[in-house]
Amino acid sequence: MSKRTVIRDARPQMINRVLLVRDAVETFGAEPLLAEVRALQSWTLRVRHAAEKSGNLSAVASLTREARANYELLSDMSELRMT
Repeated sequence: MSKRTVIRDARPQMINRVLLVRDAVETFGAEPLLAEVRALQSWTLRVRHAAEKSGNLSAVASLTREARANYELLSDMSELRMT
């Protein structure tokens, strides 16, 4: 699969995620949602650290994906607040 195909196929998902975030921000307000996502990210990182210490590599991998998704969501929300 070419890079162009990957980008083309990923674009609708990114657009949908941004639209969902925008709608949520407009409905509930940015600050409460940002606080919730930050709290979720904090919890995710704490649990990931505990999983690392215990050697649970499958949990570490899963929580790493979750943390990355949280960062993406925070980034999307921050961009919407700037506009």
